[in-house]
Amino acid sequence: MSLFSFPNYLDASSVSELENSIIDICNTCKTYDEIKAASAPIWDWTSRVLQKPPDELRHEIETHETDEVFPDDYREEKDHLLKIPLLLLEKLNH
Repeated sequence: MSLFSFPNYLDASSVSELENSIIDICNTCKTYDEIKAASAPIWDWTSRVLQKPPDELRHEIETHETDEVFPDDYREEKDHLLKIPLLLLEKLNH
């Protein structure tokens, strides 16, 4: 699994590095508990970089979903995790 360096800044290379780490997590974690534990540092870093509380960040990602239905918590968490780089790129481009 690739390790994300958690820089104190946000730029395109950090988003790319984060995306690779997220893909590794999604490919190696097979249960909800595993993906939740492995992704916790990413959620914390993203909250810090975007200067949003974790609950607000999660709510923002969840509200991007329109009529999405997931068969279980694992797939929903995986989807939310995969949306983090998109949110970060949006921030970079504005």
